[in-house]
Amino acid sequence: MVSVILANFTFGLILGVARSLLGISQHTFSIITTILSFAISLYASIYFFAYVIQKYRLYVPKDLDSYRKAAIK
Repeated sequence: MVSVILANFTFGLILGVARSLLGISQHTFSIITTILSFAISLYASIYFFAYVIQKYRLYVPKDLDSYRKAAIK
């Protein structure tokens, strides 16, 4: 979560500089930051779940048809 906070702060800073240089309105700026925050949070969540699955070796079948094949045997 710390990385998400730092990434949001960094992107906010970059967007703030871009906003002042390009003259973007406050409404457009808030939409852009909301979309970026959502994207960063989504990426961090997916990365975290992939880490948990890999660390604890949770079984995620590559071939979902393997359950049917095992049931037939």
